[in-house]
Amino acid sequence: MPSLLIQLSYILLLFFMLSYSVSASADDSRAESLFQEGETLYQQRYSAVAITPLEEAAKLGHAGAAHRVGEILRRRYTYITEEAEAYYLQAAEGGEVYAMLRLAQKGNFCGTLRNCDYDRDVWVERAAENGHAFAQYCMAVMLDEQGRGFYWTQAGRRADILKWLEASAEQGFPKAMHKLASEYAQDGRMEEAVVWADRMGKTDYFPAIYEYGLVLVDGPDGVEGLIQYPETKPVEGLAMLFALYRETRRSSVQRSIDRRLPGLPPEILAVAKAKSEDLLVDKPILHYLPRFGT
Repeated sequence: MPSLLIQLSYILLLFFMLSYSVSASADDSRAESLFQEGETLYQQRYSAVAITPLEEAAKLGHAGAAHRVGEILRRRYTYITEEAEAYYLQAAEGGEVYAMLRLAQKGNFCGTLRNCDYDRDVWVERAAENGHAFAQYCMAVMLDEQGRGFYWTQAGRRADILKWLEASAEQGFPKAMHKLASEYAQDGRMEEAVVWADRMGKTDYFPAIYEYGLVLVDGPDGVEGLIQYPETKPVEGLAMLFALYRETRRSSVQRSIDRRLPGLPPEILAVAKAKSEDLLVDKPILHYLPRFGT
């Protein structure tokens, strides 16, 4: 008899486990369906209608839906209300990176009724650890320029700064490439700085393209502590600067060109101008200002 009871217990347990699994799978499927419905409406700019299926999906545990609801509520009230914060927290706990970054944001849009009472750094770090390139760059900046976190030594802090920059740069985030090249140069690691200078020069990031042009023109005679290219490449550098000015009309670029023109042979200028016609064509030049969500 005891053996029979044990067998029945196992059967009942297995039945409940299977039932729970089927139920959970059905909830996940419905949550995803509701999210897709709400997301479509959201992308069509029907936020007032989209919020209903998104709220239902969030109740079923969908992190992406929770983030969207938080965004709709934040835009409706122009700051994070208690209700919006709850949705952001749900989304962040579910691994939604942009919700983590929203909770980490400073300024007028930060915190319950504009009063942040949680650790922003924690959310940035979690987003960075999840492999988000912008968050990894933010971690490096917070450690370097804002002095966040406690370290026994500056060497330990420096190692983490470079770790996060390298992680972000390897994913192709231009601001991280630019900063990493500069940090390597400051540390005297000029070979590595040059490698990243070459890579950042191929991006669409204005400061990176600008500095790369200067680096090529100035070569090894560049400013100490900044990136010093192993050889002078005036044609390539000026061509980059000419193209950048053509695309942006920034006076700072023109001034940099003017300072480097005296003493250069006319044939160098002619070749550089001709070469510039093929550079940065149909390539929007960006500044990569912080953006959350889509």
